[in-house]
Amino acid sequence: MKSLCAAIIVALCTAVAVADDTERRRELAGDLLDAMEMKATIAASMETMKTMMAAQIQQMQKQLPAAAARGPEARALQEKMMERTMDLVSEELSWENMRDSYVDVYAETLTEEEMEGLIAFFRSSVGKAFVKKQPELMQRAAAVTQKATAGMVPKIIALQAEVMKEMRENAAEKAPPAAPPREKKPAPAGAK
Repeated sequence: MKSLCAAIIVALCTAVAVADDTERRRELAGDLLDAMEMKATIAASMETMKTMMAAQIQQMQKQLPAAAARGPEARALQEKMMERTMDLVSEELSWENMRDSYVDVYAETLTEEEMEGLIAFFRSSVGKAFVKKQPELMQRAAAVTQKATAGMVPKIIALQAEVMKEMRENAAEKAPPAAPPREKKPAPAGAK
């Protein structure tokens, strides 16, 4: 009986310690995200993504003959759809909607010691300078990526044309042969 009581006490103490540890890690993760100014970073990322996607759409419209043939009304609708899509993505992935998930990820991935070290770094003058320059770093990295991907558009278009040709050829090979035309039977006498 004494050993059962001791086991229950140990289990309860362990559960309380784990709960305290989890709460402490979540608190540290929240402090780290605040020190990293993650809310502002996410907002800047969304703006960079919007700008980059708009530029990519314009680039693709220049290089796709079918897009140019659709006319200004179709392009305006496409741009409106893209804007509305990005607004939806921005809302769904906003800091307010994602904060708790980020806290969980950081709390589950980093140790207390790692988070404490990172918090100290991001609160230091060097860490603050890094956070302040991070939006510029992201914009410049996005511009480099955009430049690199712009050269891929003609290759992607050629690849799509090649795959479409292969699909048409495969479909033609697999299609059943056309049935020969049926002979018309003469109409019975007296039928109209």
